[in-house]
Parts: sequence; structure tokens; C-alpha cells
Amino acid sequence: MLNIYRNPSVSLLYQIAARKGLEFSNAGAFLAFSGEKTGRSPDDKRIVKDKTTENIWWGKVNKPITPELFNQYRAHAENYYHEEINDENEKKYQIDGFAGWNYKYPVSVYCKEEYHALFMKNMLVNVDLHDFSQTQIQETEKPFTIYNLGHIGLSSVILSGVKPDASLKDTLIALDLTNRVMLIYGTRYAGEMKKGVFSWMMYQMPLENKLCLHSSANRLSIETDNDVKHDNCSLFFGMSGTGKTTLSSDPERVLIGDDEHVWHDEGVFNIEGGCYAKCIDLSEKQEPDIYRAIRYGSVLENVIVNVEDNSPKYEDDSITKNTRCSYPLSFIPNSAVEGK
Repeated sequence: MLNIYRNPSVSLLYQIAARKGLEFSNAGAFLAFSGEKTGRSPDDKRIVKDKTTENIWWGKVNKPITPELFNQYRAHAENYYHEEINDENEKKYQIDGFAGWNYKYPVSVYCKEEYHALFMKNMLVNVDLHDFSQTQIQETEKPFTIYNLGHIGLSSVILSGVKPDASLKDTLIALDLTNRVMLIYGTRYAGEMKKGVFSWMMYQMPLENKLCLHSSANRLSIETDNDVKHDNCSLFFGMSGTGKTTLSSDPERVLIGDDEHVWHDEGVFNIEGGCYAKCIDLSEKQEPDIYRAIRYGSVLENVIVNVEDNSPKYEDDSITKNTRCSYPLSFIPNSAVEGK
């Protein structure tokens, strides 16, 4: 018995979480806590160095890992998610979706925690399950696959015939760009999965003559004198916490996306299906659309709540200043969602 739930509904994830004793905010948002790691771990990120990637700019940011070492960690991860288990209470999840609205690049995520499953349901572009059949994947693109073993320390993996990376302890975020595989060990911070997809797109898009951007985007349709509509698109660039999500959520304009986009010959498209907003000092008065998006179906990460009613204390940074919320793009009233 595998006990892998493929593309579970939001309702099922909530039911399983509730049975485990996990809690939700007064507005119904999923309350999640990532443990020791409350942000990304860039010093523990590695990229497989092979013939395809040998010309990457290696250095402080892009650190190599050998294919041999990566493949042993990959074999361990695949075995973990595909081995037979007898405990009916042990749940594992597979979330399928796409990176990109106009050009759709398939992504599959394996994870163990309900919070991670719901997070990626939000952050990937959702698709009809019939359209995301295994046959279609084989006929189009090989999916970018993430194995999230954030609850398992790297040191517990038994290696055979290869030496471990002495600079790594219990955490590893590793990308095999040639084979489109990502491994996560030793960190439960959900943002690693999101940024893993973005890292792969940063590598892949230039190969297709497309420019990948770390930016938010919105647009406004403008009618010319000839009654022809043109989209006036604005891009907002900046590092994490500099205001991309806030600035792009303008009620007078249509939100395309809050963080990751691709500029190509026909325009700009959003990579993601959701937003990942910082929550520190969030208020309904200053950011009403984002505040109201935090409800059933969203994930509040590392946010302290009042014990009386589970209302969020957005001013509280006792866990981290990097408090976050993941919610579907459709939760923003004026957003560029297909069919809306």
C-alpha cells in the first residue's frame, strides 16, 4: 500500500490536518510552522555539475554537487515516496501543476506534510486532472519533479561508494537541471519549493529565448482612438520584502502576479498560480485585498495567533520577521486568472 494522495482536494487536506490536531485561523487559513528554518538556506543549495551545466557561473551562489552524490540522495528520496508502507495513518502527497500561464511547464511535487501540499496547490498553476494525465506529460514536457524530505536530516541518509559534501550538515537543497529533479532535506520552509521552481525556470527560459524576471506585474487595458485595446503592463523589481506584492496589488489595475514572470516575444506571463505575501505588520486598512485573501484555502506560515480566537497577530515577530501567507491568485478580486 503506497498511501500517496495525488492532487487531494483542499477540503481533504483540511480534514486530515484537523485529525492530526493542526489548527486554523479565525478566518479559516491553515496555520503552519516550519520549525527551525524560517527562511531559505542559500548556503545549503547545490546544483549538479555535468556537461549541460558546466558553463554555469560557479561560485558563492551556484555551488556544485557531483551527479554521483546527487543520485544517491535522489534514490533515497524516490524510495521514500514509492516504497510500500503498512501504516494507514502515514499520508504522503503528490501535487501536479504547471509553471506558467501562457507556456505551461509541468511540475510534480512529492511531500509529506499537508501544509506543503496545500502550499504547492496554491503556488502552481492548477490544471484539470484529466488534462494532466501521464500520457500528456510524456507527449509534451518532462515534468520538473520535487522530492521534499524536509523533515529528514541529510546525515541520516546512508551513502555507498561516494563521499558526502563536508560543507553540508543536515540541510540540502539540490537541483539537477539536466534531469529536472529537485531534492530538499533538512528544512521544512515551504519557500524552498517555490524558489526551486523559479531557479529551474531561470535556467530554462533563456534556452528558449525568453527572459525570466524576479518581479511582480500588473496591467491596465487602455483604449486608443481607434477603439483598439492595448495592455499597459507594469513590472515591479526588487528583492524579498521590498514591496513587489503590495505595489502590484493595485485595485485600479489587474494583478498578473506578485513575484515571478517571463518576458517573451508576445508579452509577459506569470509563472505561478498564487501569491506568497509577507505578513509582518499586515493590516486591512493598508493592504485590504491581501488581508482579505487570508482565508480558507490559504496558508499562514510562522504567524502567531491569539489563543482566545486564533486571530493572527501580524505585528508579532517572535518566531521570525519573515512571516508569510500563500493564497491562490484568484483570491485577489482584480486578478488575471484564466476564465475570470
